Amino acid sequence: MGSDDPAATLYERPTHDVTITSSFLIGAAPVTIEEFRRFRSDALVNERFAPSVAGVSWYDAIAYCRWLSEREGLPYRLPTEAEWEYACRSCAELKHMLDGPRQWCLDWYGEYDASPKTDPVGADGGMARVVRGGVLDVESPHCPRAKYARPSNRAGMPPSFGPNGSQFGLHEIGFRIVQACVPTSAAAPRIVPAVFSDVKQDPSDATIGPDLSRPHYRKRRVLPVPPDGSTPDEIRSSGLHPAFCNDHHSPGFEVLPNGDLLAIFYSAYHEYDPEVGLIATRLRGGADAWDMPSFAFDLPGVNDHAPMLWNDAKLGPGKLWLFWGNPQLPGAFPFSYTTSIDNGATWSEVSFPRIVGPVGELGKPQPINTAFRDRTGRIFVATDAKGASSMLWASDDDGRTWRDTGGRTFGRHTTFVLLRDGRILGMGGKNAHIDGYMPRSISSDGGKTYHVSRTPFPALTSGQRPSIIRLSSGRLLLAGDFQNKHGEKPPTIAETGCYVALSDDEGENWRIRKLTDTQRGNKLNDTLGYCVARQAPNGLIHIITSRTRPSVHFELNEAWILSEGDITTP
Repeated sequence: MGSDDPAATLYERPTHDVTITSSFLIGAAPVTIEEFRRFRSDALVNERFAPSVAGVSWYDAIAYCRWLSEREGLPYRLPTEAEWEYACRSCAELKHMLDGPRQWCLDWYGEYDASPKTDPVGADGGMARVVRGGVLDVESPHCPRAKYARPSNRAGMPPSFGPNGSQFGLHEIGFRIVQACVPTSAAAPRIVPAVFSDVKQDPSDATIGPDLSRPHYRKRRVLPVPPDGSTPDEIRSSGLHPAFCNDHHSPGFEVLPNGDLLAIFYSAYHEYDPEVGLIATRLRGGADAWDMPSFAFDLPGVNDHAPMLWNDAKLGPGKLWLFWGNPQLPGAFPFSYTTSIDNGATWSEVSFPRIVGPVGELGKPQPINTAFRDRTGRIFVATDAKGASSMLWASDDDGRTWRDTGGRTFGRHTTFVLLRDGRILGMGGKNAHIDGYMPRSISSDGGKTYHVSRTPFPALTSGQRPSIIRLSSGRLLLAGDFQNKHGEKPPTIAETGCYVALSDDEGENWRIRKLTDTQRGNKLNDTLGYCVARQAPNGLIHIITSRTRPSVHFELNEAWILSEGDITTP
């Protein structure tokens, strides 16, 4: 089982011997639309692969098997991925194993090891149920679908992936059935990434920190070299997990209730490869250096993109949300999400938003760096929209349903903050400008419409994303670059490099301070790249960068921004 072929993906290695001890009958063809609608007459399905059914969730497939078993008095179920691969190796050319819809399997996805297996049934839990029959992402230069049309290729998606009452979720996954009892072998234990292990839950140290009346400024590396900025050969020879690549970008970042810092990046050689997954690292409270990163979240055979973390403090210390997108996936939702209530030690099953009401023009599913609640408790999540614009999704019921607020800002990757009077301020957005300056977009109606005006900051382009937050002092803080990636800026801007800025009057006026000892990006200028800013309970401000060489973490306070000298700590 598996493949050591040079063309094989990281999900197929290593090869190992598998013994199947009991006979089974597997459907000669996938379940058809007609057959599925005998079970659920009003089922919304993807008819691209007709007569085969597609676009049903794993739970729907399981429910169909249960219904058929009760109807016929025989044991029906989904195939294990071992059974599926065995059958595919035997008859892939006759039975639409590799040229029909992708197909759900019984197993939770888990990484292989080289030891022999008997009647394997996958992992004892995880993010994704196994999908076989080919890659899930669309055809692209970095995803030639024929490359993945092999019996050993593996993919996977969360079991709830499917239409949930909206236009989203009509994917390309169907299923075929097996007539046999479920194997009685034990599931393999999940591998817990180190970043989610030994996580303290005591928040008592979270407020301990340096004297906030004295200027404080420090810079750290977030990721080690390798993998950060290294060549593929250097990464492979280091013994790191094969999911580690050399471009770590679009970070999600948050301060946790226990005082830890958590950062999540996508790791890629090519931004839209289906093998792109999410790596995570943690700066534990009281530690001086970030943990060695872990391969943390991945939907195999699917491009995982643009993670965004949010500490939701509605009910006390906070519920941690992780949002991300799957921009190359047919049937993708605007975002996926999972949550943690124990400082990122364990995570809920991956969910997809149930979207109600009309939806306007959308771009690729890509969260930005902002989620927040307004004064009524409504949740807002920022994502890119069509072209050079961004948008907010809103939930009035703590995430059970979501709606398109209707408005669009001027610029991609807009970063948002709630103003004291209830209005929403959006700063920036790449690939949009007003006379060379960054635009701002203000909504007085919950994101339905925006008034656009010019800021005193330079406009940004690709590879750049600002961040805005409200500090505990009440001030607004904005972080960004003095020039775009080409070095261009308005004539009134004398500085180069990066800045932080404070506003006491809700963004009308700003006090700007240049960041020192910053890093160069893909071009010639120092940059924050895609940055994320957060403030810890101890008052320290933290900014994480990407598309810098290397990725860095700035730690500072308001006293440093307001001071005249460049005072740093080692």
